[in-house]
Amino acid sequence: MDYHLYKRIQEALSNSPPNAEQQAFNWLVVGAQKTAKTTTVLQLAYIIQAMAMQMKLIKKVLIYDPMFHESFEPAGIRKAIGFINPNFVLPNYKVITVDEIQSYGASKEDYYCWAVVRDRGSRVQDFCQEALTLKNAITILDDVGSRITGNVRNFPQYIDLLAYNRINCNDVFLIYHQYKYVPPSFWQYFQRAIVKQSNEQKFSDDIYPRDLYIQAQKEVTLENKERIFPNKMNLAYRILLPNENLSFKEDNGYFIATDESGNEYLLLQDQIIDL
Repeated sequence: MDYHLYKRIQEALSNSPPNAEQQAFNWLVVGAQKTAKTTTVLQLAYIIQAMAMQMKLIKKVLIYDPMFHESFEPAGIRKAIGFINPNFVLPNYKVITVDEIQSYGASKEDYYCWAVVRDRGSRVQDFCQEALTLKNAITILDDVGSRITGNVRNFPQYIDLLAYNRINCNDVFLIYHQYKYVPPSFWQYFQRAIVKQSNEQKFSDDIYPRDLYIQAQKEVTLENKERIFPNKMNLAYRILLPNENLSFKEDNGYFIATDESGNEYLLLQDQIIDL
């Protein structure tokens, strides 16, 4: 289990007030098609929202889905979360416009609602501008690589959404299909990265730390081959801290990650990488 997510869970179970260690994260999610990126994100969104409910804190979900992805329909959300909680009941679900985001966030009702923005003609800049007004939310942007193109300076609202997430206590999930679509300047904003299996043969040297992602991807690929997942989906993934410099070594079939202080972390096949 990722340490900081573990701390948030423990605080939720103990009903203690949240501390700085549990502040919200920007999550980068990268993987090829059919590797269950969306399923993984929905499951983590559910876990984070459930922790907030345990602590009687507000945590609304906001999804940007102008392409009408079936995974973001109520049935798709229930299916994804059903893999880890068969008894999951969707608290509330609504389809809203970009112009309704502020009122959705300010509403004193539906504290644990899941809202989907499906303005087919809306711009991602407009969505990000309105999402900036939210506090204590979980924001999900799918297929970001096809929406944020060209010079990223043309998308200041998107950069602001990443830069101010901790101030507003918003968990932001950004789903990319390939590493090459992630602008190098963006890596500084991600506190967590979820590595899925990828078809990319060569990584850019701009990815830091490069070896960390390559090794995590090898582990994910191996686990997907050895385990049978529902509907033959590739559900294995690893949570990484992209801004920490780690080195790897192999020991009797297991991989040991070592940080700059010499601390070692054992990477087990059937667990999320504990970094």
